[in-house]
Amino acid sequence: MRKVLSDALGNEKIRFLVVGASTTLASYASYLLLTTAMRADIAYAISYVAGYIWSYLANSHWVFHTAPSWQSFMRYPLVYLTQAAAAFLMFKVLVDRIGVPAEWAPLVIIVATVPLTYLISRAVIRRKTSAAGK
Repeated sequence: MRKVLSDALGNEKIRFLVVGASTTLASYASYLLLTTAMRADIAYAISYVAGYIWSYLANSHWVFHTAPSWQSFMRYPLVYLTQAAAAFLMFKVLVDRIGVPAEWAPLVIIVATVPLTYLISRAVIRRKTSAAGK
């Protein structure tokens, strides 16, 4: 069993899913907590930003084995801007048009956007830049 777990965690995609799951759980828990004190859309935005910071650090260190840097941190918003555009649009559609309860909408959004987020995260974090800053 230990070997199976070790092999699984040696796989970049599995590590990405583990980080994603921890980000999702923490973000969702903070979202639910925040909705007791504020509107759901504001709570979602705050929990999203907190998840963004955790995701960058964990993906850099553990998933892609790259030291965090200001350069990659400044590029990382490309991941979340792309994912956020899709997520916030989906949130409005799911809650306002389809009638999905606001407590469940973030979970549907996560499942729908994981593949996009993985591909963009990997490209942004691993991207090498030249010494000339190109």
